[in-house]
Amino acid sequence: MQTAHLRPPAVGARAPLSALPSVPVLVPRVPLPGWLAAGSSAAPSSSAPVSSNARRSTAAKAAAPDQQTLFPKPAPKRAGLARTILKEQAANIEGDPLAFLDVSEAYWRAVRNQKHQPDKKGPTVVSYVDEPLFPEASSRNSDGASTSARQHDYDVVICGGTLGLFLATALQLKGWRVCIVEKRLVQGRNQEWNISWGELEILVELGLLTEAELRSTVISEFNPIRVGFLGGEDMWTSDVLNLGVHPKSLLEMLRKRFTEAGGVIFENTAFRSAAVHPDGLKLTLSPGGAAPVAVGDTNRPNGLATAGALANAPRAPRVMATRLLLDCMGHYSDIVKQIRGRVKPDGMVMVVGSCAEGFPSDMNTSADLLYSQDHVRNDMQMFWEAFPAEGGKARTTYMFAYSDAHPDRPTFEQLLDDYFETLPQYQGIPLEQLQFKRVLFGGFPCYSNGPLKPAFDRVMQIGDASAAQSPLSFGGFGSMMRHLGRLSRGINQALAEDRLSKADLGWLHPYQPSLSASWLFQRSMSISVGQAVYPANYPHTPAYVIEREQMQQLERAERAAEEAAAAAERAAAAAGVSLPYLSAPGATSEPAEDPFPLLFGGGAGPAAAFVEAVEMAAARFGAGSADPADYFHEEGDLPQNVAAPGASAGVLQRKLFERDFRNAPEWQRLPYTHVNEILGTNFGAMKILGDRVSRPFLQDTIQLGPLSASMAGMMLLNPIAVSRVLFQVGTPTLVRWFGHYFALIAYTLSYNMLKPLRDVIPSFDFQRLLDTLEYGSGSDYRYHPPTPTALAAVAEQAAKEAAAARARLAALPAATAAATAAKKAAAAAAEAEAEEESDSQADGKRAATAAQVPSRTLA
Repeated sequence: MQTAHLRPPAVGARAPLSALPSVPVLVPRVPLPGWLAAGSSAAPSSSAPVSSNARRSTAAKAAAPDQQTLFPKPAPKRAGLARTILKEQAANIEGDPLAFLDVSEAYWRAVRNQKHQPDKKGPTVVSYVDEPLFPEASSRNSDGASTSARQHDYDVVICGGTLGLFLATALQLKGWRVCIVEKRLVQGRNQEWNISWGELEILVELGLLTEAELRSTVISEFNPIRVGFLGGEDMWTSDVLNLGVHPKSLLEMLRKRFTEAGGVIFENTAFRSAAVHPDGLKLTLSPGGAAPVAVGDTNRPNGLATAGALANAPRAPRVMATRLLLDCMGHYSDIVKQIRGRVKPDGMVMVVGSCAEGFPSDMNTSADLLYSQDHVRNDMQMFWEAFPAEGGKARTTYMFAYSDAHPDRPTFEQLLDDYFETLPQYQGIPLEQLQFKRVLFGGFPCYSNGPLKPAFDRVMQIGDASAAQSPLSFGGFGSMMRHLGRLSRGINQALAEDRLSKADLGWLHPYQPSLSASWLFQRSMSISVGQAVYPANYPHTPAYVIEREQMQQLERAERAAEEAAAAAERAAAAAGVSLPYLSAPGATSEPAEDPFPLLFGGGAGPAAAFVEAVEMAAARFGAGSADPADYFHEEGDLPQNVAAPGASAGVLQRKLFERDFRNAPEWQRLPYTHVNEILGTNFGAMKILGDRVSRPFLQDTIQLGPLSASMAGMMLLNPIAVSRVLFQVGTPTLVRWFGHYFALIAYTLSYNMLKPLRDVIPSFDFQRLLDTLEYGSGSDYRYHPPTPTALAAVAEQAAKEAAAARARLAALPAATAAATAAKKAAAAAAEAEAEEESDSQADGKRAATAAQVPSRTLA
């Protein structure tokens, strides 16, 4: 038997339209057949007697206020601001931001409209072949002779060369034959990467660069760094993301080091497929430089080759053999798509921003690491970052939010519009004064089960493709620097011992409690759709909330009018008189009873249900759906002995973390100030506990000691706000988080007990176990106390803040006196106006009394 399912409308949590036949529909409508449209809204006229209920309903509608009068349309928002700026300043902005915006929108629309189908497979690009890649060598090996690795073209092939160049250089310097395959160009962008000195040390330790070379790539350095949330006190720190590294210069130096050591780079070459043999991999490649711009090209204008460069570029072989394939193709890798299938991301980090000139030099010496100037807006809590760039000549600002991939989340263009609208308020400078050099945007998917385990022998993900980054960060460069030492050490030993099976490579991407515990913080910094409660007249209330309130007001008005009409009828009946029929404005005849009660059912019959379904679909199609099956689909009832899809699924096949609170009871919702309140409490506790507690968290590393201290401090400072987190994230997430917390305890204790044996037991398994415990407990983090210069910058900023507070305190009496005088003046004006109105009403009553004539009263 087939059961039809209709999804609820996306335009807000309101009562079914069939239950409100007299309320105008507030969703886009589609043309309907005349008989159906007539049946759904107005029945044909008839000379049949009109019942008292029909007369009362019509009288109530006539007496109820008109919808347009009761709810005038709000003033239109300044739409299209982002596109206007991108067009007007196109000559100054790098690349083609409109093209990048369009491909990003297409990707984000597909993710939002994607159904969570963990059992549905992705594209197949990696497959297994039973025959050996080198039969002769395998035969010699079976006779006791060793197989020479030289039969493979390379020991390691890395697909994706921007971040992959770091690991490729490290492995090449260890003596392995490494090849980079890059779809575009191995070239860094001009937009700076922000990082700290402590995180860059690994490049010198591994011998990739000298300290002098590394310093030459740093073009911006600044302190102090601000963390602040609306309604709380700002916290100032130092030496966190306080460097601006020029990616183009850094990658040019690394490329030179890599090629001089014998490394090979094939640019404008795309990965197509890989065949896994028992003794190696066979890769199939194709030209990729001329491929259309894709979402992976966003924010990488330097990576696109010109037509002339493509014509003269060296051609890569169509096929190559390697021992190990490292997938560094980012979030959008085809291999990752095959592994994850149709799994929808658990979360998204939505980022928009720009780099612009025109900021005064005196306000471009410090940075914002995490800052909010508003409470929740349209079900999203927006945060800001700002960094000096190009040595202080420009400034980079980002606006970002932690979100899910709910279909009703805003588009990138809407976020860019909001960004440009609120940037002047944030930085205190008009847009007209800024010259934009780069406009940036991106969506970074997050998965609660990261890092991604290898799914094939001899194939492993690195970088963003591995989902090893913290869900609180943007991933990329910072995540690669943190794991570069561990990966180069582990892959080197795996190649040396030929430990390249899926199980062996799994040691390089183990479960990490410190990473998984970050999910609670990511969830507590985001708001689900419908989860926030907004005050009256809040300018950033979502449209569905306003619509729901309007519908409720209309219902209350109609009920009041109906009660008044019923009271009038009762009074008339008691007096023995008949009231004249009240018709609605514009009506020419009395409405008849529903001629098809079984069909339309007073708004609840099957035809009315069909009308409602069409209206739902129209609303969803208008929101940009590409798949009608998302909204009208049939599912067969499962036999009792068949398990539901995904019931016995693995780590990738689990329930999606995406919640909708629009129909939830009020007690499950949160005040719109909640995120700022909980973060203010968190960083307030860290500020008290000191730099040793706050700094690891600010650098995306969760450690047992700082985490436990900050959680205890939060409970003492604001237990009510902390308790609301249970409603915010849900009980299952909180229970899983405590599991990660206890694992963090176990990992921390185990690492401290076993690390003295690092140099004693050299086996692959033990070394990878120690790496797992070290990184899983956050023990790889190196704490660097603030430098004297940084402390002086923080102290100077604190002195400025104190002086500003004293100035505000000194001006308080005058401001209070002015406010009191203004209140008195307003009260006097209101009193005079009321007096005048009272006099006017009295004059009107006297005039009406004088003109009154005797009239006949009802018997």
